[in-house]
Amino acid sequence: MTEAGHRVRKAVSGGWRSPTPSKGVGDLSKPETSARLVEAALERFGRIDSATAFSGQVVTGSFADSTPEDLDAVYEGCVKAPYHFLKAVIPVMVDQQDASSSCSPVRLEP
Repeated sequence: MTEAGHRVRKAVSGGWRSPTPSKGVGDLSKPETSARLVEAALERFGRIDSATAFSGQVVTGSFADSTPEDLDAVYEGCVKAPYHFLKAVIPVMVDQQDASSSCSPVRLEP
């Protein structure tokens, strides 16, 4: 495992604390936010070895009481956010030629 990989492992396991805690990355349904996230990872670790697109926007309540805004929130969080993240990170990983990703792709057809 690379030195960066060990740092990520420690961060994930809770054994590492940033001297400058994150204030959040922003709205991942916006392409520029995903691009900033990928840039920050490259700056911090020098490469991206693995990426997982995870989404889970939940709207509580009954369907009968839902609003178009609820539908928009689910679409933004469950479709657009992972889409923009993968569009930003996959080209970087392909250029590295030795990384892996995990996602459930959605094929959008006209």
